[in-house]
Amino acid sequence: MASENTPQTAQSRLVAELETALIHAPESAELHSALGNALKRQGRLREALFHHRQAIERSPSAPELRSNYAAALLVAGDLNGAIDAFRAALELMPQHGELCYNLATALQHAGRLAEAAASYRRALELLPDHARAETNLGCTLKGLGQVEEAITHLRRAVSLEPSNSDAQ
Repeated sequence: MASENTPQTAQSRLVAELETALIHAPESAELHSALGNALKRQGRLREALFHHRQAIERSPSAPELRSNYAAALLVAGDLNGAIDAFRAALELMPQHGELCYNLATALQHAGRLAEAAASYRRALELLPDHARAETNLGCTLKGLGQVEEAITHLRRAVSLEPSNSDAQ
């Protein structure tokens, strides 16, 4: 009988391989973070968060590890924790546009629209052709009652990505 090769079995194999690797290198921040990402994809959020915290403990000055942790917190629904973790990552790498975008998304989900708009603007300063940031800024500005400016950003989003149905 041929073995199944579904995305789920591939993810399960990856988790098992990373767990085995951690037995041999328990102090590896990168392995803890990779395992946290794999567990997050499986929906095993408590375990994912544990491994992301382990990664940060081992390499506290690595912004990508903090970003991975923040993303897992966001998926787990801990918006304030995600916001704090994205901000901590940005302190280490303030010119990282994708981190600004991710922070803005967390702020938007938390209903902190003025802060989200500022972070989307910062993301667009760093990544001027980021269509999702344009779309989300437009939607955020609409929520703040700034309709004219929202329309400008939504039009820009469509010009960057004509198939973007969220901006239309």
